[in-house]
Amino acid sequence: MSQALTRARMRDAIRRNLNKEIAKDRIPSAPDGEPSSVDPLPSNALINLKLDEAISFIVRKTGFTESNPVTVSIAAQTANGAFVVNLARLSVSVNEVRRVSWFDGSTYQRLRPVSRDEYSKNYGDWENDSVGTPSQFWIDGYKLYLLASPQSAGSLSIIAGTGVIGFETDNDVIEQLPQDYHSIVLDCATWLIADTQQNDSEMAGYVRAFQSKTFDGIADIIKFKRQVNRELQATFPARRRRVYRGR
Repeated sequence: MSQALTRARMRDAIRRNLNKEIAKDRIPSAPDGEPSSVDPLPSNALINLKLDEAISFIVRKTGFTESNPVTVSIAAQTANGAFVVNLARLSVSVNEVRRVSWFDGSTYQRLRPVSRDEYSKNYGDWENDSVGTPSQFWIDGYKLYLLASPQSAGSLSIIAGTGVIGFETDNDVIEQLPQDYHSIVLDCATWLIADTQQNDSEMAGYVRAFQSKTFDGIADIIKFKRQVNRELQATFPARRRRVYRGR
């Protein structure tokens, strides 16, 4: 299997798409992602910007969120009320919570998603609920409220939707989007870069070609997403909060 492209290598691929020479064409030992001295445009800064914009565009059009299991270990609690998990402090950027289970060390129990209002209506003041075995949860303000607060140590298994994040450095790769679809990011970024030079007839041709390839690719991602979603159980969306590292 081919290796996922870093941001630097994506810059090389985009320059190839635009029929531009790269530094390695003249100096094989040159670093990845650098332009040739005789063909300095588009600049690294512009390509990086358009890669970020391409990822944002694709995510908006597809609503893509990969399903990832996230485990949160919780110690035994003694205080009444809900146990609160701050989703912003998890190891990944969470766009939605699809399923939550409680693991007591031997078995998993799937928790029922409820709203704060529904819980208060049916069970009263949740702030005074005693500790026990977790059975329900709700999402509010980018936090997960767990009831009952666990009286024994265990862990939450959260099936979370994580958006395609993007790049922070030249060595980063897009881990959230399956590698088969990375070429769509290249096509979209190529289109957006060419679109900055619409007065150039060659670039105008690239706009038409790569815009078409981008939308074909987006349709493929949507098909992939639907196929994956059919395998998932019912979801319970959190308040959306997408974070793009490069923007």
